[in-house]
Amino acid sequence: HFGALTGRYLALGADAFFLVVVTTLGLTAWMRARPKKVVPPPPPRHPYLVAIEALEQLSRSDMLTRGLTKDYYDAISDILRRYLGGTRNFDAIEMTTREVLARLKDNPLPGVTTVEIERLLSECDLVKFAKYTPSHEECEEVLKGAFSIVERGRPAVMPAMLPSTPSAGAKP
Repeated sequence: HFGALTGRYLALGADAFFLVVVTTLGLTAWMRARPKKVVPPPPPRHPYLVAIEALEQLSRSDMLTRGLTKDYYDAISDILRRYLGGTRNFDAIEMTTREVLARLKDNPLPGVTTVEIERLLSECDLVKFAKYTPSHEECEEVLKGAFSIVERGRPAVMPAMLPSTPSAGAKP
């Protein structure tokens, strides 16, 4: 009688252990299989904010003192192209200056003429591709020109997160 009772308790214990293992495995599989909560990415930053911050960072850099004039002009061109493309919804980085200007002709920036944009991008192209070496003053002027284009092309209504920006003529 005692042996049968012990066997019964052992069988009940094994059943309980099996039930715990199966339940644990089932819960683990269910937790892994359910969809994960995906946190939505933050909204994209306005091209104006991105351009102003990049130009300010460039103005504080030591690229000109290290003799990286070509890279300096390339950075200005890229910043301006990203700004233009971002505000008008096209990929200006992969376009030639003529292609960018053609896109802007259909949808111009308010307060900025395409002649100004053409002059600045052409000057950048001249330094990048024709091996022209500008003076330090010319480098400062092209940066001021980029600040001016971005500031004057600034939309009338900006997001609430807009920090106050320094003057467009920040000194590099």
